[in-house]
Amino acid sequence: MEFKLYKCHDSIVIALNRDFDAKTAAKIRPIFDKLIDRAEGDMLVDLSAVLFLDSTGIGTLVHFYKKSKEKGKKLILIGADGQPMGLMAMLRLNRIIKHFPSMEEYLVSSGKSHQADLEEILK
Repeated sequence: MEFKLYKCHDSIVIALNRDFDAKTAAKIRPIFDKLIDRAEGDMLVDLSAVLFLDSTGIGTLVHFYKKSKEKGKKLILIGADGQPMGLMAMLRLNRIIKHFPSMEEYLVSSGKSHQADLEEILK
């Protein structure tokens, strides 16, 4: 599976695995569009396990950002590193979309419990 869905406090977490490419984007985009309406808090995209990000993945992150903003919510990226972070930095996307190196740092910054109490969302 290319991703898992979790709830962390009032936020929804989409944890992606390996490649964030056209195949993954086609599966996750409609799910994100449904979840954004149900989310009480921020939308988090955990990229810590993503090794490769392509232009479709970038376009999907921009879509997520615009959709979140439209709904009055924040899109937060967690754990991007290596090639994905390098590409986002080159495109300056990291200046637009807030990023935290880890879930713990996000929780501390947002004033939530330091313990990430992740509850998997069943599809």
